[in-house]
Amino acid sequence: MTDFFSETGYYAVKTMLSYPPDPAPGENVLLIADSVYPEGRDPYYRWEINGKIVHEGLFSAGGNKYSWKTTANEGAFPVRVEMFPFEPSKAVFDNFISPFFNESIIFVSESNRKRSNEFTPESSYSTLFHFRGEITDSGYNPLKGAAGIITGSPALDFRSGIYGYYFKNNDSISIPSLSVPFSKQGEMQPFSIKFRFLPDYSAAFSEKQGTVPLFTAFSEDGIFSLVSGFSGRGEYYLELVSGGQRFISRAYDSISAAGNIINLNISVYPDNGSSLIVWMINGRTVQKDKAPFRPELENTKGSAVIGSSIYPLLIDEAGVFTRTSDGKSSVDPEAFRNYNLEKFGNDLIFAEGFDNSFNVNNIAVSGTPELKGGSVILDPGEMLRVGDQLQLPENVEIAVSGNCTLIVKDSGGKTAATGDFDNTGESLIFEANPEERYNLYLENRNSNKSCFADDILAARVPSDSGNGLKLEKN
Repeated sequence: MTDFFSETGYYAVKTMLSYPPDPAPGENVLLIADSVYPEGRDPYYRWEINGKIVHEGLFSAGGNKYSWKTTANEGAFPVRVEMFPFEPSKAVFDNFISPFFNESIIFVSESNRKRSNEFTPESSYSTLFHFRGEITDSGYNPLKGAAGIITGSPALDFRSGIYGYYFKNNDSISIPSLSVPFSKQGEMQPFSIKFRFLPDYSAAFSEKQGTVPLFTAFSEDGIFSLVSGFSGRGEYYLELVSGGQRFISRAYDSISAAGNIINLNISVYPDNGSSLIVWMINGRTVQKDKAPFRPELENTKGSAVIGSSIYPLLIDEAGVFTRTSDGKSSVDPEAFRNYNLEKFGNDLIFAEGFDNSFNVNNIAVSGTPELKGGSVILDPGEMLRVGDQLQLPENVEIAVSGNCTLIVKDSGGKTAATGDFDNTGESLIFEANPEERYNLYLENRNSNKSCFADDILAARVPSDSGNGLKLEKN
């Protein structure tokens, strides 16, 4: 009689994780065994799919993870993972079943192809990578559907709630297209650089390492280049070069410094010989700068690179938004709303980021408010309706990033609440009548200076939230 193993301590495969949990045919799926075992041990894992062994190995060699490419057909696939206290003898391994295991059925369906948190619509992006198990450009550029040119070995991973590719040691993806939009006349057009990623702050970061790029674009003739990325913990930069002109915009965000998931949106508005750069991080405008030039190119051939960093990152989504669904050149007008819809779900009532799709002319109550670079600007005495006939829950919180006065009026025109904002992160909480309909207004009550608002957000306050959501704080 052979004693296969004798070991003390607690062993268990608590659960089997699948990312994405709902794969489509032909996608790569990251399977992870979430297990417990005595400290100092290096257990051995064996994976089976449809009864066939597909992967095995020690924890130290990545045996607890398996990247599985689903078949081209839909179906239900039984998956089983076993854990052994140590690497077993081959003579008995094939016929031995470990008491420490977990199993599940993964359903592969074409209906899982689109996911709610992905950047969409794909037709609005010159280049777009979903990183959902493959490195394929889903943007509208001429190479749509083609794989990016990979340098290094970015690997599927899941950390802190996001699934994507882990870039390290100068891993990168090259795109044989400039990706930044220019008109037929050679003038740079509006666009937004968008990333959802997780910085790996467990890795050492030295200021001597300098800048760490996320996205780089450069023209074939060397006249134009754009580099955006990190310059330190929670610090960001964008360098814009055109001919002999160079401008660097820098932004800082304390949320990024804490090592959280980052939703980065850098919008560039070229206009009248200049380029306004607006930084939005996790749904909050943190910085605006203006480059004193608008890049121009006769030859718009070029290339772009995602990654190429000495600083490790897990990237979930990456793309360059250049046009609306009707083909109009634009920054992403829905970036603010989409982020907060994902964050608050059904509690979100209203979100407006004052980008290109907002029409101030149709809803100005008095004066002629100006929409400029992701902000609405009101001169003294001007008033603007920003929310129309809203049904508000009993407890509602409204936040404005800016320094205008917020006025909430009921359907009869009676003022229900007001809030004066000085761009310090305050919000208005009040009790509404769910049977009533409300309009939201911004007004400039200053006598001699303009006011501005970068965005306005309203959400239901859960009963257990204490003093409110602090909507603008993320």
